[in-house]
Amino acid sequence: MKIKKEHIRRLVQEEIDKASQTDTTDSIDKTEKRANVKKLMKKIETLSKQLAPLLEKIKGRVEFEGFLRSFMKLGSKNTTLKEIDLALRNVLRDLEDKL
Repeated sequence: MKIKKEHIRRLVQEEIDKASQTDTTDSIDKTEKRANVKKLMKKIETLSKQLAPLLEKIKGRVEFEGFLRSFMKLGSKNTTLKEIDLALRNVLRDLEDKL
């Protein structure tokens, strides 16, 4: 069976169309995630006055690790372990520059 150029072109075009649809979906997902993060940050800012006295009660590394562990569990239900690891490394790098 011979494969004609037109058939190959059609297959290639179909794959390009599928890829472009996936890219569009990915960009929509990223936009939605950014919007969700912005909403969450706004809520955290409004709660910061209430959280500050509670966070000041954390003393020492062990308590801080416990707090981080609990907080990370709340926010990582839709995140893979690899993504959490990368995020923590990025935050740590940023904190090293600022502290």
